[in-house]
Amino acid sequence: MIVLFYLIILPIYQDALFDRVLKLRGLRHVLEANRGNDVAKCMRGVNGGLFILVCQIFVLIVTLPLNLIPILGQILYATINGWILTFGIRFHYDAEIRNMPVSQSRREAWGRKSEYTSFGAVAVGLEMIPIANLLFMWTNIVGCALWVADEIEKEERRQVQIAEGQLQQQQQQQQGSGGPGSISASSRPESSDSYSPPNTTALLGSNHHQQQYQQLYQEQEPVLQQPAQIQKGLSMMPAHRK
Repeated sequence: MIVLFYLIILPIYQDALFDRVLKLRGLRHVLEANRGNDVAKCMRGVNGGLFILVCQIFVLIVTLPLNLIPILGQILYATINGWILTFGIRFHYDAEIRNMPVSQSRREAWGRKSEYTSFGAVAVGLEMIPIANLLFMWTNIVGCALWVADEIEKEERRQVQIAEGQLQQQQQQQQGSGGPGSISASSRPESSDSYSPPNTTALLGSNHHQQQYQQLYQEQEPVLQQPAQIQKGLSMMPAHRK
């Protein structure tokens, strides 16, 4: 019964937890973009899962005597089993989200063996702790899902930068060829050398406006001269004596 749970029930909950972490990171669109043909994905996942499980059991049995060596034996045991553990956790992402066959997923995992081994060694070491391994077997899934989420976001940012670079290149080509966005010589502002100050006629306007201005000044001239007359009258008054 325990073996049946480990082979069938446990991977289902692990895959669901993996997908839940991606959704919480805002990558629901990645999961929705790869929907369809669930039967083929399920068969690919089952076949790959059985293959990885057999490999894990074989490696565990072969490397089990290493635990007899204090400290160094546990380190070697965790390092050797780390790669295949990471491969097993990430296989759900490769097979059911990226639609990769087992052979291609294995080649990619082997090409990145340093990354897989470093992550898996820590995961195996945590799962070797008694009682606490019941918790760490789930936190390792979360950690791997966060690792995958970082890779997806990095790739999306790279694609956006490439698209922006291509758009800027197209705009520069259009400007160089006189397309939209280019500035013609006629629409450029004139240089300061061609500037000439406006004359009086330009400031006052036409002759008609000049006549109106002179007439208005003549009408207001008596009013403007009143302060001078008042001042002259005050000067003629006798000074106030104490």
